Amino acid sequence: MAEDLNLSSSDYSILVLIFSVGYVIAEIPSNMILTRVRPSIFLPSIMIIWGTTVVLFSLVQNKQSLFILRFFLGLADGGLLAGFILEGLDGTRGISGWRWLFIIEGLITICIGVIVLFFLPDWPSTTTWLNSEEKKLASARLLPSISSFSSSRRNVNGNSDIEKNKNEKGEKSKSFFFLSKTVKNSYIFSNFLSVIKDYKVYLFCLLFNSHSISYFIPTITSSLGYKGNSAQFMSIPPYLIAIFCLLSVSFSSDILDEKPLHYSVPMLLSGIINIICIFVTNIKSRYVLVCFGYGINFGAFPVTLAWLSASFDQTPERNSIAQALMNSGKLIFSHYLWPLKDEPKFLTGFAFSSGFCILGSIASVLLHFEYLRPQQVKHC
Repeated sequence: MAEDLNLSSSDYSILVLIFSVGYVIAEIPSNMILTRVRPSIFLPSIMIIWGTTVVLFSLVQNKQSLFILRFFLGLADGGLLAGFILEGLDGTRGISGWRWLFIIEGLITICIGVIVLFFLPDWPSTTTWLNSEEKKLASARLLPSISSFSSSRRNVNGNSDIEKNKNEKGEKSKSFFFLSKTVKNSYIFSNFLSVIKDYKVYLFCLLFNSHSISYFIPTITSSLGYKGNSAQFMSIPPYLIAIFCLLSVSFSSDILDEKPLHYSVPMLLSGIINIICIFVTNIKSRYVLVCFGYGINFGAFPVTLAWLSASFDQTPERNSIAQALMNSGKLIFSHYLWPLKDEPKFLTGFAFSSGFCILGSIASVLLHFEYLRPQQVKHC
């Protein structure tokens, strides 16, 4: 793609930046919209839009078109499959491998989005594949959030929209698209203000920023001397290790009902590995370090999400706004940390990633003690 479209190092940085701009613009509004509309309609629609945008990438003939589509991909926001597509279909029917990559991944996403439209439920009570006991259990898990959600809306509107609109008999919503009546803008704005005033949000931002290396694994792999299809295949092992670490840490955290250590320990290990990467010059050794450094780092990501949800679940709006702010934060600056001119050492990238991992570990300790306070209802 870089050769076909004559992309320079600065063009690649612009591509990453444009995606981040679109992502940040859409993140908070889309998360807030999701609390108003039916998930079974909204989420598959986003998948279909994302897939359509990806397919359109196969038609671009210049970098300007690529920039525009990249922005819209960020608004809508795939690599095992990538390597096999590039290797097996490159040149088929006169189409380059990178174009086939966008066509196939986009079409797969569109098909899945259409299928999900018919199967994704809005509430546990409308889920067709759960029995009555499982529906009761799933609904019971949502009761604390729904209760506080209803209470907060009552405080603003004088009554509860959820109480008026939720269907206790498990029937489908009368509205095709919306979950409930639109609430006052003052309610939405008050939730936004309450989130940005909460200092814990900024501690969680440090936790999220620790994962910014994930967007540049292919770039780092290419800098080690692997080019073309080989670079695509060599980007697979880091993600395989990440899957193993993700499942291991998540199950352990759930069984032990513990979050701070399951975040801070992997982050400290990842931070140490990033520091070692700065001084290691042997290609094979550095590749192994990158694989394990990223895998261990990503293993703690679900813990971050679970911890965040448990901390900001007073209302769906607060939870959504908090997640959007934190997830957007790491996108704003991360593309500056891994410029191609720094390869193969990437001193700035590894140094900042290590620093964020260590700061994230410290932030997790502070959050842990914050939630140990007697007046806090939530626990870690």
